[in-house]
Amino acid sequence: MVASMPKIHHRIAFALALLAPALIASRVAANPPMKITEADNGSALELMKDDSLIITLEANASTGYQWRIVKNDAAILKPAGPPEYKAGKSAMIGAPGHAVFTFSAVKPGSEEMVLGYARANDHDPAKTFAVNIRVSTP
Repeated sequence: MVASMPKIHHRIAFALALLAPALIASRVAANPPMKITEADNGSALELMKDDSLIITLEANASTGYQWRIVKNDAAILKPAGPPEYKAGKSAMIGAPGHAVFTFSAVKPGSEEMVLGYARANDHDPAKTFAVNIRVSTP
């Protein structure tokens, strides 16, 4: 059957065979996670439905303070779970690290997300991190 195909069809089939993996890979990597830090405090973000958001904030687990969600509409931005603590590069006891939050944009909408840095029994955080987020459909 292949032998009876015209030469142009062979070339098209060959080109498609070469391009298909690249097209699939580009679709998978089309929307890498949006990564933000404390430098983005107070900013406005635009995400598409199904995008991921990673927030990395400086933290120090040895002080008793930890970052937690103060305000967030989980119907719009769903947390992937509790924040992950990543130790800093210094091996010194008490050296700071980072709290890493991961969210998925699950439906269109707008909200102000607020994270607070406080001890377990504190009602008012020592500092806050806030961003305005709008999630749209592709």
